[in-house]
Amino acid sequence: MFKKNRLAILLLIIILFFLSIGVLFEYEAQIKIRNNDIEYTCFFGKILNFHVLGIKNRYYPSKIKLLGFSKEAVNLVGVLKSKHQNSLIFTLGNLIKQYSLKGSLKTYRFKNDEAIVSTYISDIDNDDNDELLIITGKKKEKFGEKLMIFSFDDGLKKIYTKAFKDMNPWKIQTADVDGDGEKEISIGVYKESQFHPVKSKRPFIYNWNGDSISPKWRGSRLSRPFEDYIFLDIDNDGLDELISIEIFKNGKKIINSYKWKGFGFEGMAESKEYQDILFFDNITNKENKNSIIIKVKNGSKYEWILMNYIDKKIKVKNRFREYIPVFNID
Repeated sequence: MFKKNRLAILLLIIILFFLSIGVLFEYEAQIKIRNNDIEYTCFFGKILNFHVLGIKNRYYPSKIKLLGFSKEAVNLVGVLKSKHQNSLIFTLGNLIKQYSLKGSLKTYRFKNDEAIVSTYISDIDNDDNDELLIITGKKKEKFGEKLMIFSFDDGLKKIYTKAFKDMNPWKIQTADVDGDGEKEISIGVYKESQFHPVKSKRPFIYNWNGDSISPKWRGSRLSRPFEDYIFLDIDNDGLDELISIEIFKNGKKIINSYKWKGFGFEGMAESKEYQDILFFDNITNKENKNSIIIKVKNGSKYEWILMNYIDKKIKVKNRFREYIPVFNID
């Protein structure tokens, strides 16, 4: 009888423990990953002071795998594609984690005093194997110090590194701004320029030469001070346009776009003004090709907006209450 009571109490404690996790867990976001007939959901959340990243199969929802659990923020970089396998890449503090959709998990660690500032996945040499581009810096610092490029052909292998400490890099991405089929590397920096001697955010463009980089465009600034930028072929002409969130003097924000003109970028089209733009990204799936997704605040309301280039303006195509990014893996 005593043993039965102990087992009942233990079972009750376990049930209460998992119920408390459900109550305390703060759900933050999710991303769907589709691969043929399989669909995964990668979810983010927070419990107490710990960040959590996990993955579950849509058809087996009870099978949840914990991929990251830390006091430091967890960031899903995206899906890295290669000839051998497709993997999820995410960062956690000074760690890079690679999760194969076959179920294996690998961890790569930087030095203890290093932090990952920005990451981007891109096939920069057009060999059907993605590379991982990373800006790293010192822990607790806003800006980075160097660029590193890694391949995953046979485990994590560093193929390039360059110091950018004096430029205060804060963002890394790639684009084909001139439509020649070759990827350029863009580094967001925070520094003065020759014609604008005030520290500001600036998008620099570099050519990738296979084993080194060389400057393509290091312009002074955009039309207005900007918060962030991405690249997207918004008008479907084969050239990636620079898309930015720009800030007016009154604090309101706008989406602006620029096209490469051989010597630099030229203004192309703008959206309407918003009280605040909290997030934006590009969408390249078949349903919404060449579209921008943004999250805006107007008054006390928040909404997601899908935008397209229409009649020489960036216009609203659709509105959503919530948005779940989808990665399609062929």
